[in-house]
Amino acid sequence: MAHILVIGAGPGGYVAAIRLAQLGQKVTICDHREIGGVCLNRGCIPTKALLYATSIISSSNQAQAFGIKFSEPVIDWVRLNNWKNSVVEKIRQGIEYLFRVNNIEFIPAFARFLNPQEVELKKRDGEIIKLTPDKIIIATGSKPVALSNASGSKAITSDEALQLTDIPKELLIVGAGAVGLEFATIYSRLGSKVTVVEMMDQILPGADQEVAHYLARILEKQGIEIRLKTKLLLESVYRQTQTVLIAIGRKPNTSDLGLENTGIAQDKNGFIMVSKFYSTRVPNIYAIGDVIGPPLLAHKAMAQGIVVAELIAGTPNVMKVVPVCVYTDPELAFVGMTEEEARNIGKEVLIGRSNLLAIGRAHTMNRKDGMAKVIVDKHSDRILGVHILAPEASNLIAEATLALSQDMTVKEFVRTVHPHPTLSELLLEAAENVHKKSIHTLNR
Repeated sequence: MAHILVIGAGPGGYVAAIRLAQLGQKVTICDHREIGGVCLNRGCIPTKALLYATSIISSSNQAQAFGIKFSEPVIDWVRLNNWKNSVVEKIRQGIEYLFRVNNIEFIPAFARFLNPQEVELKKRDGEIIKLTPDKIIIATGSKPVALSNASGSKAITSDEALQLTDIPKELLIVGAGAVGLEFATIYSRLGSKVTVVEMMDQILPGADQEVAHYLARILEKQGIEIRLKTKLLLESVYRQTQTVLIAIGRKPNTSDLGLENTGIAQDKNGFIMVSKFYSTRVPNIYAIGDVIGPPLLAHKAMAQGIVVAELIAGTPNVMKVVPVCVYTDPELAFVGMTEEEARNIGKEVLIGRSNLLAIGRAHTMNRKDGMAKVIVDKHSDRILGVHILAPEASNLIAEATLALSQDMTVKEFVRTVHPHPTLSELLLEAAENVHKKSIHTLNR
């Protein structure tokens, strides 16, 4: 039985630890902060709790269109935050329970490499523990990037945006990535006047341009002001805006790990460089999750944790594709290539599209803004990318992810019967539209 040390108890780390234990390994995992990492404590889970809670406000407003009218909501901000925190605590307790039943040792401590084989753990009470495990997995995650000239009480990161004591009257968000747009959605629903600025020429840089532009128009209709190709003079902004949320990206948590004592290679941004099996230049040390670079996604880290755990246990596996989800309203989810990426590498492509207006279930929900887009290789008929802008897109994208991971052709995909009436028919209609066989969408 090998002894494995996992440094970092976020999504990648705790999943790797549990799978290693399931495969008969002796596992120690450490973290100087809460179990669950950023995702559980300061990211995915608390933001999704707030997005769900505030969606009730927007749903009540939309209900007037079909004859149901509510009085103006009264927001108990303290109670809402207490509920959000209770959700986090319940999930954290669940992970702690899984550690216990899988005989995983958790040590609340800072970890620092003394050399490639030895790690020093400094516990919160000052006690020092030195370990020489057989294998080490680094899963220390990332933290928000701050602007060098964004000092002062008005400038906050996503961490602080979850801990505000009051709902700001005005909120300026710097960065139109997933984090910025999700907080824009939350606080706009709560009544803040939200402005999002982005230096690039589209929101969600890297997403399919057509779909991103469509989402931008929808968000603007919701009252969120979006300014693209914009750089800020923060000094003047501070005089005009109550709160400024800096959401321009994240950087790896590597600065205090003692990597200089190991020979591990890092890129110019500090991310750890790894092979396709997540091994570093040091044979016994692996790295997964945010600490190895974009995309910075919890489910990517989880999948990598399983791949590494099974590799260490002697059952190697490979992760093929990773979906991306943005929890705006409507949600945007995509997997595989954008149209621009496919054309830039010389692919001849066929495009299938379907609008939410073509879907009966959408009409029953009074939801008409949205689309699906399927990108297919013209010669092989293989699906290269799928992009969904719709309610529940984060759930719908799993089907597309399976299709890409199995190298399915679009002709194979459309043989799957999709239940009616459901939003899943949006993806079927877009796939049928590739070969101009869509039933409810004009085949142009």
